[in-house]
Amino acid sequence: MKERNKKRLRSSYLCKVIAFILFALAATADIVGMNAISYLSTAGAYDGISKYSDTADARARAAVTANNYVLYALDINTNFIGDQYKSFDRENSNLSVEIYEVASNQLIHKNFDVEESTLHGTAYFYGNNSDGYFQDYIEKNNEPTYRIEYSLAKDLNARDDFYYCDTVYNLQYRFRYIIFPIEFFSIIILIGSVIFLFYGAGHVDDKPGITLSWIDKIPLDIFAFIVLMVWTYASFYTYNNGFPDIAINFYQQGYYYGFAKASIIKYIMVIVGGVIPFLQFTLLFFLSLATRIKYGNWYKNTLIYYIGTIISDLLQIGGYFPVFLLGSFVFWVVFYFLVQLQLYVLLGIFLFIASYARPFLACV
Repeated sequence: MKERNKKRLRSSYLCKVIAFILFALAATADIVGMNAISYLSTAGAYDGISKYSDTADARARAAVTANNYVLYALDINTNFIGDQYKSFDRENSNLSVEIYEVASNQLIHKNFDVEESTLHGTAYFYGNNSDGYFQDYIEKNNEPTYRIEYSLAKDLNARDDFYYCDTVYNLQYRFRYIIFPIEFFSIIILIGSVIFLFYGAGHVDDKPGITLSWIDKIPLDIFAFIVLMVWTYASFYTYNNGFPDIAINFYQQGYYYGFAKASIIKYIMVIVGGVIPFLQFTLLFFLSLATRIKYGNWYKNTLIYYIGTIISDLLQIGGYFPVFLLGSFVFWVVFYFLVQLQLYVLLGIFLFIASYARPFLACV
C-alpha cells in the first residue's frame, strides 16, 4: 500500500505542476534573498549603518556625481560619464555641488542650495581640460585648479540614483535578519522540488515503466543546443536590458552600485519574468534527460550519434565511434558550462543524473 502511494505520488501530474510552481517561488525567493544579503552586507547594514547616506556606496556615488557635475559645468565632455544631457538642478538631483577656483578662492559654479544635508565631501580637480584628473586630497608638489564641495540633501525629493538606492536600502534594512531564514527555507524547497521532479520523471498515471512524452523524442543534442542558445540570449538580454538598470551585484568605478535606478517591483519583475522561466526551461531539459536515461538507450536519440553511425558505416571503423563522438560532444558542453560559465551547480545535477546511468554503462 505504501509503495503504491509512492508510485501514485511520483506519477501525479498535479504534484509535478505544484513542484514546478514551488521551484519558481523558491528560486525567486532565493535570488532576491541572496542579492539582498549581498547588498546589505556590502553597504554595511549588518555593521550598524541604518542610513543609506552613511554607507560607503553613498559617499562614492556622491564623489562621482560631483565629478560629473564638474565635467558638465566646465564643458569637459570628453571624460563625462553618463548622460551628457543630464540636468543637475534641484528637480533632477539631490546633490548640491559648488566649484571654487583655487587660485582666487572664488565660487564659479553652483547648481543649487540645500538647507539640511547629511553627507559632505571635498574633491580637487587638477588641470584645465580633458587631460585633467580628480583627487580627494591635495598633492604636495602640485596645486589643484578647482576645489569641489558637495553635500547630499537630507530630503531626497529628486528621483535620482540616491533616491532609488535610499528607497531600496530602507526597504531591505527592515528585513535584514528575516532574509536569512527565508533564504534557508527557499533553498530547502528548491532542492526538494528538484529531487521530486527527477524522481517522478517519466512516470505517468500509474503506467508501468517509463513513458516518453513528445519533448523526450526531440534529439537530445538539438535540445541541448536550444537550451544553450536560450541561455546565451537570456544572459545577453537580461544583462543589457534588466540588470544594468537595477545594477545587481556588480561593481563599477571602484564602488558597489547596489540597486540603483530601479524599484524593488521592477527588480522582482525582471527575476520572475526573465530569469525564472529560463531556469525552468533548463530544468525541463534535465528532466527530459533523466527520463531518457531511465528509459534506456538515450544516447541513440541524438543527431551526433546518427551522424557518427553513418560515418562509422561508411568508413567501417567500428560501432564505438558514434559513442566516442557523442562522448566528446558531451564533455565539451559540460566543460563549457562548468568552467567557462562557472555554473558549478550543474555538476550536482549531472552527478544526480549519473545515478541513473547504469543501464547505459551496462549496454556499452
